[in-house]
Amino acid sequence: MRRTRTFIGFALPRDMVAKVAALQDELRKAHPGVHWVEPANIHLTLLFLGDLDDRELVDVCRVVDRIAAKEEPIGIALSGVGAFPTPRRPKTLWAGVSIGADDVLDLHSKVEGALVEKKLYVRDVRGFVPHVTLGRVQNDEASQAIAPLLPALETWEGGKALLSEAIVYRSDLRRDGPEYTVMGRGSLRG
Repeated sequence: MRRTRTFIGFALPRDMVAKVAALQDELRKAHPGVHWVEPANIHLTLLFLGDLDDRELVDVCRVVDRIAAKEEPIGIALSGVGAFPTPRRPKTLWAGVSIGADDVLDLHSKVEGALVEKKLYVRDVRGFVPHVTLGRVQNDEASQAIAPLLPALETWEGGKALLSEAIVYRSDLRRDGPEYTVMGRGSLRG
């Protein structure tokens, strides 16, 4: 049976994606050693599931649709730039969710709990921080070049959006980066 690399997330409006892409362009000047998320792939991840078989994928889509139907749309704002594991040693650069983070966390918790209960997911012990991934730092030299820039970006503003649809995505890894395909949708219609 085929296995599909899968995650659940939210598409972002064009104006927000444009602000994120402009931020990436600004940071790109600091060092070439960062693999930036392509503008077409910029999204807010709700849950990364890893590889699922076709039956599991159908079940995930049903869970997302069922839970989303009971939830209200989520208003968010993006602001500030941070990094995992820490801003002093960035490996993953991200834009933070400053408004609506609690609502995103609540939906994450509900979806995660339902998927754990159905044995479709194992709870991530690192916890969940609502964010939009900007790029992944490829080496220590790039990390050292990017780290000093992050404190000045704590006040960066990425705009506001209303998230009304949780999407189950398939992620196919290609030579030039991942390609995302929508596998299911769950409208937040509370």
